[in-house]
Amino acid sequence: MLYLLLENEKMPASKLAVNLNVSVRTIFRYVESLSRAGFPVYVLKGRAGGIALLPQFKMDNVLVDNDEQINILASLQSMDTFNISDDETLKKLSAVFKKDPISWVKIDPTVWSRSLAHKKNLAILRQGILQSRFISFKYINAQNEISVRLVYPYYVMFKDRAWYLKGYSMERKATRTFKLVRMSDLRLNKAPNSKEKPWLNIQDEQYNSSEMIKVKLLLDHTLKYRIYEEFLKNEVVEQTSGDFIVTTELKNDDWLITYLISYGSHLKIIEPSFLKNKIKQEIKKMLINY
Repeated sequence: MLYLLLENEKMPASKLAVNLNVSVRTIFRYVESLSRAGFPVYVLKGRAGGIALLPQFKMDNVLVDNDEQINILASLQSMDTFNISDDETLKKLSAVFKKDPISWVKIDPTVWSRSLAHKKNLAILRQGILQSRFISFKYINAQNEISVRLVYPYYVMFKDRAWYLKGYSMERKATRTFKLVRMSDLRLNKAPNSKEKPWLNIQDEQYNSSEMIKVKLLLDHTLKYRIYEEFLKNEVVEQTSGDFIVTTELKNDDWLITYLISYGSHLKIIEPSFLKNKIKQEIKKMLINY
């Protein structure tokens, strides 16, 4: 009832009763109870009357100032993109702060073919993280092996054009990172029976499954738009021919060859030599199909 009054300042008892699904008599009992508890609720009689709060009753700006109120509402509003926003909390805080939330950013966490499933998985992960519950799921690795994993989730992150889950893997007894699009059949689970709980102690452990390698690439001018999208400005040197030399570090993992081949004939590897050989081998395998 307080949130409704904060939002509307004054409401007829009958309207409050409808909103709260109670009788008018119950509304007046609420008024009496709130008054005894120290809340400045009062009743105005007459045709323009109703139940209201004293104007002085509002959120103390010393506790949460104007900019902080805007930031809180904007953060909650942005979560609507994931279909996991708490509409009730947003509505209540909007009433308390007497502000409408500003939608300033839209983030689509889905791939084109898995929109609903991906958002559903994110909702399950959010629940698991907030409630400190384990998540079980099927996972396909880069070797096309499918296994069932039990993970204590720490957080979800977006990195290098993909979404990942960081958590403690019970199978590996260590922190691991999982790509969301490779996960399926997500379920919430209770914590396993164990006297020790290592998953609570190593949340910040860093795990690197592959090293970074320094590469030097020659890319032609037709992919200028992509070069500046994917590499830092200080890594790119434009040549007199209009082509580009890119010197950067890339993760030496299972996706590196696939990524480099995506440039097609527009890319030539200058260094390192072992990477050039791996590309040649992959192209030979591809030619077998044609």
